[in-house]
Amino acid sequence: MSQFVERIIFTRLETQIDAMIAEPRLYERFLVDCGLEEAEAKIARERWVERPVSVVHGYARGGTAFPVIAVVLGSESTVLDYLGEDGSALDEEGEEYFDDEGNLVDAHVRRWEQRYDLYVYAEHPDEALYLYQLAKQIMVSGRGEFQAAGLDEITYSGAELAPDPRYMPSEMFTRRFSVTLRADEQYLEPASGAKIKAIQGVAVLDDEPLTAPSLPSEQQEALAAVVQKVVPYVHTEAGDGEED
Repeated sequence: MSQFVERIIFTRLETQIDAMIAEPRLYERFLVDCGLEEAEAKIARERWVERPVSVVHGYARGGTAFPVIAVVLGSESTVLDYLGEDGSALDEEGEEYFDDEGNLVDAHVRRWEQRYDLYVYAEHPDEALYLYQLAKQIMVSGRGEFQAAGLDEITYSGAELAPDPRYMPSEMFTRRFSVTLRADEQYLEPASGAKIKAIQGVAVLDDEPLTAPSLPSEQQEALAAVVQKVVPYVHTEAGDGEED
């Protein structure tokens, strides 16, 4: 999720609406396909031509020409750390991470959940209904585009909102359509001075605990190899850093 997700949502919404502004009959056909009578759809198209909807970032403000669909970040939070805060300077194949300037770094991957709210503002309840349905159709039909951008676990929800002067002009009819999605984001941090050169230990191939804890470690390994099929291993990495 290195890209601006809001821009992806905003661009899709604006592009689809601009196409209908350029060809108003597309908007009329959309309304008829949704079940509107042709006479009512024609009136809605005339209104669309007279006062087309605009798409804006952030909440609509005083002085804005309505109707408006506003794209707002409703919330975001982390839901999972893949490599966590203590991820090593080695990747999953034992190679080291370097940034574009050749500096050794620790790479971390976090999974984020974001919710984007599309606020529909209109001066008439029917117009709010039409535009809400349009915004919903544009977002739901964009699932493939969103997934191609690395966004997944996409869900949708919506509601009609009571007038609240903190977020909208009080005389407006307002609905909200929400898109919730998740995506991964990688970030890099300077590596701490030490680099892992080798990992050494034993792999136990059954669940029975070792006995004779008083034996020296060398004899413990020899006993384990015979009795419990323990396989000693050593994994070494090239490098000049300190042993961790």
